[in-house]
Formats: sequence, C-alpha cells, structure tokens
Amino acid sequence: MKKVLLMAVAMFAASTMFAQKGGLWLGGSLGFSSETEKTDSDKDDKWNNFTIAPFAEYYFMEDVSLFGGIDYAHYKYKKFNPDSDVKGNTFGLFIGAAKYFKLGEKCNLYAAARIGFDTEKDPMSPNQPGTTKATNFNVTVYPGISYQIADKAIIFAELGQGLYFNKHTEKYTEGGEDHKYHDNAFGFNVLTGGVNFGVKFKLM
Repeated sequence: MKKVLLMAVAMFAASTMFAQKGGLWLGGSLGFSSETEKTDSDKDDKWNNFTIAPFAEYYFMEDVSLFGGIDYAHYKYKKFNPDSDVKGNTFGLFIGAAKYFKLGEKCNLYAAARIGFDTEKDPMSPNQPGTTKATNFNVTVYPGISYQIADKAIIFAELGQGLYFNKHTEKYTEGGEDHKYHDNAFGFNVLTGGVNFGVKFKLM
C-alpha cells in the first residue's frame, strides 16, 4: 500500500511538472547565408539566401520538444556574368525535435534535428534553363542557444545548417521531352550555412 501511495505521489508530481514545464509556443526566425564560389575569371559567383520560418513548438517534457512550421526562402545566385544572375523563391514545410541543456536559470543550449521539404515552380535554374519545377528534401542536425527574456518569451540563435543531407531534384524540358536532374549533398557546414535568429511566445 505504501509503495502504491508513493507511486501515486510521484505520478502526481510528474504530471504537475509536465503541466508547468510543458506547453505550446509560437514563434518565428529570420536567417541569412552567403556563399562565394571561386571561378577562373577575375570575379566570383555568389549565392545569397534569406529565410523566414514561422513555427509552433510543444514541450512534452521539460527539456524535449517537437516543432513544425513553414519555410519561405528568397535566394539570388549572382554569377560573374550579370546576364546570368538567378533568383527565386521557395516554399516548404518542416518538422523536428530538440533537446535542451541548461546553462543557467534562463539560458539553454540545444541540439535540434529537422526534416524539411520545399518546392519551387518555374525556377531560373543554373543547372537546366528549361526547368519547370524544383524540389528539395533535407535533413539537418544543428546546435542553438536560447535565453528567456520574460515568463512567456524566449529569444534564440541557431546555425542554419550544421550536419546536413539534401536531395535536390529538377524537372525540365529539353527537345520536347521531359527530364530530371538530381543532385545529392551531404556534409557539415558551420561557415556558410548562416545563422538564424528568432523569438517565441508561450501560448498555453
């Protein structure tokens, strides 16, 4: 009987902690990255990428959360030949999970993993000029840091890439026939992946 009572007390304490520490948060982040590619000419190619990502995050434990959101990105691929500049917009969805590690009362380090998918219609592709649709499937693992500025408000900063895998597919028309172009990339990037800054607010 005593063990049952202790288990009941422990379960009540755990549920109370869950109610206090869990909850739904809404937020968004902004990011910018830039990468320069060396060419044989006197000028280099440059790739700039700007992102906006609203999201919802739910803490089902004090230090573990699940999140999902919408990705919007505007990119510009500036070649050494100005007539060959490429720019466009992509839209996508993502889901992921994060594990938090306390640095202090209000500050946390975290490691996050996310899966994303985005698409673009009629892109100006540097790979195939007749491209009608481009898609990206990506998996990323990256670190971040957060700081609680109020009871229901947190600001954060995170790497835009980290450890990543990306599968890029383009559909294009050539000679009246439909074709596909594939490109897979895997690596670890902390220099040119950019940094995302954001804020989130506790909804409930």
